[in-house]
Amino acid sequence: TATDDGPGEETGNGDDNDYQQTFYLQVVPVNDVPTFEMLPDTIVLLEDRGIFDTLNWIVDSHVGAILEEYQNLSYNISYVNDQDVNGDVWTFENNPQIINDYDLNFRVSDDHNGLSEVTISVQDDGGTTVDYLDNENYEIGVDESDPQTFFIRVLPVNDPPGYQYGTPRILDEDDGVIQYSNWITGISPGPSN
Repeated sequence: TATDDGPGEETGNGDDNDYQQTFYLQVVPVNDVPTFEMLPDTIVLLEDRGIFDTLNWIVDSHVGAILEEYQNLSYNISYVNDQDVNGDVWTFENNPQIINDYDLNFRVSDDHNGLSEVTISVQDDGGTTVDYLDNENYEIGVDESDPQTFFIRVLPVNDPPGYQYGTPRILDEDDGVIQYSNWITGISPGPSN
């Protein structure tokens, strides 16, 4: 409502001193950034350990604003592995993943060791576009958190040496000294690492 201080209808000189007009204000929802907190630092384990599964690696996670509770969260995980003692890049048999929303799970390939830098972010399914100013795909909002990093250090374990032997032979106790050439073959110090 706008009002002026001049004479109005009550004096017979001019119009009413008040003017009203109605308009609508629309507040468009914007996706807030999801957040999470994880256990910090470095996981240290021995090679050939098998599956690594720890409960509650993700301590806490949120979709963003309270009105976004309908959204679902997923984790984006990437990693960079360094070289093992022989200069080979070591691998995971099962890549690091977050299961049951909070638990970290992975498996290092047998006979592999080294350091892995693992980066995690959390993403919701709320998207980053809204219908605003006659543009259905107006880019605003954040659906992915800042990344966080931790390390997995796999320590080498000395594996037993190996070899292969020939076909067993049946001997008489009185045969004396017998020599078999190349009866043991394939002698190795263990896996290549």
